[in-house]
Amino acid sequence: MIQVKAFDASLQPVRNIDLTLNKKIKLNTTGRGVAMVTLNETDLPIQSVDVADQTLEAASWNLSKGVLEILIRRKNYRIQTAAVQDMKGKPVAGVEIVYSGSRKLTLKTDNDGRVEMPVGLEETVPTVAQFSINEYQINRIEVREGIWNITADKNRLVVAPKKEEQQPILKSYTEEIITLDSAKNLAEFYKVLRNINMDNIHDSVKTKIDARFNQLLTTLVQTSGQENELPVLSGDSSTTGELRALILRASEEGRELERQRSEFDKRIAALGQRLSTGIANMDAETRNRLLNDIVLLENLLQENETRFRNNQDDYKQVINSLKEQYFNIGVLEDKLSESEKLRLEDQRIFRQRLLLALILGIIFTILIILLARFSTRLRKQKKQLIAANDEVREINENLENIVERRTQLLQAANNELDTFLYRAAHDLRTPVASIFGLINLSSYLSLNELVEKVKSSTEKMDRLLGRLNIISQINHPVGLAEIKVSDLFNQLKEKFSIKASATNVQLIFSSQPDLKLTTYPNLLTQVLNNLIENAIFFGALSENSARVEVIAESDIGTIQFTVIDTGIGIDPDTRPNIFKMFYKGYEKSEGHGLGLYIVHRCLSPLKGNISVDSKPNVKTTFIVKFPPSL
Repeated sequence: MIQVKAFDASLQPVRNIDLTLNKKIKLNTTGRGVAMVTLNETDLPIQSVDVADQTLEAASWNLSKGVLEILIRRKNYRIQTAAVQDMKGKPVAGVEIVYSGSRKLTLKTDNDGRVEMPVGLEETVPTVAQFSINEYQINRIEVREGIWNITADKNRLVVAPKKEEQQPILKSYTEEIITLDSAKNLAEFYKVLRNINMDNIHDSVKTKIDARFNQLLTTLVQTSGQENELPVLSGDSSTTGELRALILRASEEGRELERQRSEFDKRIAALGQRLSTGIANMDAETRNRLLNDIVLLENLLQENETRFRNNQDDYKQVINSLKEQYFNIGVLEDKLSESEKLRLEDQRIFRQRLLLALILGIIFTILIILLARFSTRLRKQKKQLIAANDEVREINENLENIVERRTQLLQAANNELDTFLYRAAHDLRTPVASIFGLINLSSYLSLNELVEKVKSSTEKMDRLLGRLNIISQINHPVGLAEIKVSDLFNQLKEKFSIKASATNVQLIFSSQPDLKLTTYPNLLTQVLNNLIENAIFFGALSENSARVEVIAESDIGTIQFTVIDTGIGIDPDTRPNIFKMFYKGYEKSEGHGLGLYIVHRCLSPLKGNISVDSKPNVKTTFIVKFPPSL
């Protein structure tokens, strides 16, 4: 047998709600937000909690000490089923469907072509534009029996007809052929040749064109293989100047080779492009001549490559010869004098001795540093040992005082516990005795009067039990969350407005806009509940019109709540005792003396502090300060 409690986001009971545990155990929370249910051992732990109201869901639940606490929240979505089928009515399985609603979803259909989508509550009838399916064209969407039925057709690729290539319109060669003799290079030759129509050209003209092409090609090859003469070195030039001149010339030749290679590549590419468009219109003899010219070009390039490699080998031999002849290190060392060798040997021995002395100095320095650190550590350990001995001696001397002080604290805690148990039992027995008395007088009372009195006694007992339960929960607070002060004030105003109106007390709430703090909502609510409840009660005792004002504002690094009432005030002799357990500062008080005690106990986990200022028969002010975030 366990007890089930349902709460909303503000930890208020959720009444008369139908729940289902583990998909099979149904219950209702009744008018008090509490239900009792019997479970088998196989039903634990609780796997699922379903809410009958489709607009609500179970956010979380916790089973502890025979009590199942369930947090209920309002849904902001619903599960919508969508089915995808083709034009023949067959389901489309295994395709990705993209839905653009309140948020974008990408899902994959199952074997039946269906998907389950979490959509917003306001989303009812979708449009075709909100869906897209890869390789499919969506034709229509219908809603049948709550299911979105999507009809789609597979896309078919349409091959566009190729456009007829426009053949360039070539001019007649008669007006262009006379300019071939004036072409100075292959670029100008090709510029003229691309404007000549080769379809009906005469053989003699073709022979002339081939001869001009061979002439320009031979000139190109000969020009690329020529070498400029090296500058003549003057007899009085220095060796450095001559070497720099050679380096400069080698650099220029390198750049010239790169330039010629780039130009040659461009011309070869242009030639290939021209041949690709005009080779089909050439006769066999012309093609043979053209092939022979290409072979000739290949041979010339191979000869140039061989010549270039031979030149490079000769240059390397000359350079190596110069290096060996004039910069041979072994020969130079042989030419050193005996005295120079001795000087070098002395320098070597001096460097070795200097290095050895440096190493010995470093070793001695390290040893000195280690000895200094070891000595410092010994002195530090000696000081720590002396301090520890002093501490032990002080502890031994004050051990009796410590034991006596802790005994006094333990005795005070036991006294407070005894007082708590005695007063709690006494206050609980009072409504029980009243109920027994009413039972004995039941024959003299009407049914309504009897029920009303029993209800009043039961509510007092329930109220006391609730306060005692709150005291037990203060040491282990849960549910740290961000609170919007305006929402909290709206709840308090709704709770106390009827009581304030009934006692002719004006209740006013004021807060800075968008004021928030992160704390334990249950404990903060208990603090404000008790302060406002006391303020209304003592304000109603005033002979003049009473007013209770609750103010929330942001101070330097704190959130301050101020509760002011224009009631009878607090007597100066009573003020030091108002936060004690079961203390009543007013003889006509209807409470149990636990309200301000609970407020004081809640301040510790909330890391807050409280101050009170009161003028009898004028006003009483309670100021509570909390950090903006725990």
